[in-house]
Amino acid sequence: MFPFPTIGPALGVTEVAFVTSATSTQHNGSITMPSGIQTGDIIIVGQQWRGLDGDTADYSGSGFTSISNLYVAGSSIVDDDYYKSHASYKIADGSEASASVSGFADQDAYTATTAGIYVYRPNAEVSAVTQVNKYTYQGSGNPAQNVLYGSSSSAATIALAVTGSNNYPSITFSGETADAVVDINNYGSDLRMRAYAANKGAGVDITTDMNDVGANLFTSVLLEIT
Repeated sequence: MFPFPTIGPALGVTEVAFVTSATSTQHNGSITMPSGIQTGDIIIVGQQWRGLDGDTADYSGSGFTSISNLYVAGSSIVDDDYYKSHASYKIADGSEASASVSGFADQDAYTATTAGIYVYRPNAEVSAVTQVNKYTYQGSGNPAQNVLYGSSSSAATIALAVTGSNNYPSITFSGETADAVVDINNYGSDLRMRAYAANKGAGVDITTDMNDVGANLFTSVLLEIT
């Protein structure tokens, strides 16, 4: 009799590839996803909006896991402005391609909203997405820069930066060229997003920073994909 060969443990996720990006200025609590999303893809959504609604709830989206929920009050000649920012992610179930996904902030007629979407495809089924070295800032000052130490990670990673402001923020994303650039403005609601995916064993350290432009909302995080 011949023994059965020994089967080693599954390697898990070792590669993460950028698929597509998109933007949205919808106001109805839903965001239309780009086409081409497949089951198992990682969808990242960043939201920034300005309005008269002082609600600080976290609108991460149906089936999405929250990364950050930020809020700062500004000022207006009409009434108080509220600048809010959310970032979240989801492992796709296959229903999202070109679909209107709900559960995000429901905007009224006096609200300007922007949203950015990144889609990444791992080479194996994802067992976990872990948020590492996350930094957030909400206020009217100048946020500190943050270094995402991807070179020390033992996993495939996505380095993500999401900034929102009322005055065309600039964002520094140094250490590698971003996979895609999302820069969108909608009636004073400014969103900037950068992301970079690195395969297991090939991570890089990325510094993220934004300038001081008034009402600042800033998130940077390293997502480890296993």
